[in-house]
Amino acid sequence: MEAEKYRHSRFQTFLLVAAAALVVGFFPTAGFCAQVTLAWDANSEADLAGYIIYYGTASGSYSQHVDVGNTTSHTLSGLTEGLTYYFAATAYDDQGNESGFSEQVAYTIPLADSDGDGVPDAQDDFPADPNESVDTDGDGLGNNADTDDDNDGMPDSWEVQYGLDPLVDDAAADPDGDGISNLDEYRGGTGPRTYEDLSPPDAPDLIMPLDDELVALTPVLQVDDFYDPDAGDFHTWTQWRIYRAADNLCVMDVTSASSLLELQVPRLVLEEDTDYVWQARFFNNHNTASPWSSQGTFTTDLAEYADVDGNGVADYQEVGAAADLDDDGTADLDQDDIRCVTDPKGHIQIGISIREADNVVSIASMDLEQSADDQEIIDIDGRPFSLKFGLLSFKLLVSSPGDEVTVTIYLSKAASKKGRWYKYDPVEDRWLDYSDHTEFNDERTVAYLTLQDGGDGDADGVANGIIVDPLAFGLDSGGGSSGSSDSALEDFVEGLDLNNMSCFIATASARSDERHSAFDLWREIR
Repeated sequence: MEAEKYRHSRFQTFLLVAAAALVVGFFPTAGFCAQVTLAWDANSEADLAGYIIYYGTASGSYSQHVDVGNTTSHTLSGLTEGLTYYFAATAYDDQGNESGFSEQVAYTIPLADSDGDGVPDAQDDFPADPNESVDTDGDGLGNNADTDDDNDGMPDSWEVQYGLDPLVDDAAADPDGDGISNLDEYRGGTGPRTYEDLSPPDAPDLIMPLDDELVALTPVLQVDDFYDPDAGDFHTWTQWRIYRAADNLCVMDVTSASSLLELQVPRLVLEEDTDYVWQARFFNNHNTASPWSSQGTFTTDLAEYADVDGNGVADYQEVGAAADLDDDGTADLDQDDIRCVTDPKGHIQIGISIREADNVVSIASMDLEQSADDQEIIDIDGRPFSLKFGLLSFKLLVSSPGDEVTVTIYLSKAASKKGRWYKYDPVEDRWLDYSDHTEFNDERTVAYLTLQDGGDGDADGVANGIIVDPLAFGLDSGGGSSGSSDSALEDFVEGLDLNNMSCFIATASARSDERHSAFDLWREIR
C-alpha cells in the first residue's frame, strides 16, 4: 500500500489534564509530572493498522513518539508542568506504510494548584489552604492571618497607614529624620513620616497694625520673631490671611518664603472704608506649622485719589471722554465691560475688556503704576530691563471661585516685538515671564490674557471669586541682543516711552554698567 493513500489525521486534544493522576516522576529531579489525553478522527482505509503520536517541547521537532495502535485517543503521562508540548500524529497500514504528520497541536501543561487559590503549588507556602499562600516572615502563619507579616514589631495596618512596607523589616528606619526609629514611633504613638511628634513653632504674635487701626489700602502686616522649641529648627515660611469682616470672605491667603515677619498687602486686594480680620502662622524647616495667631482687626481708609464716577479708576488716571480703545464706536467711559487708564501725561492708554469673557462679572478696579515711588518695586532678579507701560493692576470679579478667564487688553500704542508680558509677585518680590498665557493680534495693539482665580497670576493667592493681577510689558536685558552693542541700545530705546522713563531712573540706576550706557543714550536722545 502506498503511504500517500493515507490522508493526514485530523488531530485534536481534549485539553483535559487528569489532575488527580499527578504522580512523582521516576527521577526526583524531574519534579511534578502530569498527563494529557489526546483524541483524533479515525481514518477510513480498510487496511488501517494504527497511529503513532509524536511530541516534544519545540514546534515541529518531536523528540518522542509512541505507537498507540488502532485507537482514536490516548493518554500521555510523564509530562512536566509549566512546559508547552507540541503534538502530531501519523497513520500506518498493515504493511508498515506511514502517512505524513497531521496538523500540529500545542498545549501548555498547567501548574498544579491543589487548593484552587490561583497560586501554583510550587509557589504556594500553603498548597492545601485556599486562604493562604505566602508566609513572608516564615513563622508558619500565612500573611492573611498574620498581623505582622515581616515580624518587625509593627502591625501591618499601622505600616500601611503611614506608607511603610508591611513586608519589609524597617523597624530601625527613620524616614522623617527626627532621630526616632519607626518602631519607637509606633511604641510612642507618633508618626514616622512627619515632625508632628516633635514640637511645632510657637504661634506668631501680631505687632501691626494695632487692633481697629485705620490703615492705608496697602498696609504692612508685621508679626513678632519666630520661635521653635526644637534645637536646630528654623523659619522657612509664613502664611498670611485676611478676611473681610462683614461676610468672612478670605480676600488674601499667601504663603511666603520672602515676607517672613513683614508683608505689604498687594495693591487692589483691599477695598476702602472696610473692616478686615487678619492672622498668620509660621512653618519650620520640616514643614510643620505653628498654631494660627490670634486674630487682629483693622479698617481701611478712603482711597488716596478720588473716583467721582465710582468706576474703580482714579479720576487722575481716567482716559478722555472721547477715548475708544476697542474701536467699537462707543466711548469707553460709557461702557461697563471695559475699563481704561492713562498715564498722567496722556502718552499711553490701556484698556481691559471683559466683553468676550462670559464668566467675568465685572472689573472692580484698575490702576496704572508709573513710578517706583508708588510702590517699592526693587531691582530684583527677573525684572524686565524696561517697563514700557508701567505696572498695570486690575481686579476682576468672576462667576465662580477657581474660574479661568480670558480678558482683552487694548493698547493705544503697539507693543514692541522685542518685549514680552511679565507678572510681578509683590509677596515674593519677583518677576515672572507670563508670555505663555498671552497672545497678540498682528498689529500688537490687542492682547488676550488668560488668568485663573487662585492661580499663579492672582496676587491674592486664593480661589475666592476675585482675581487681582499685577501685569507689565517690558523688554528683557538689551531686548534679546548683546547689551554692549549699538544694536542692543537701539532695541532698548525702541521699547521705551521716552516721555515717561524718567520716573524709573532711580530704580534703574542700580543696574550694571552695561545698562547705565543705555540710560546715558536715553539722556542724549531726550
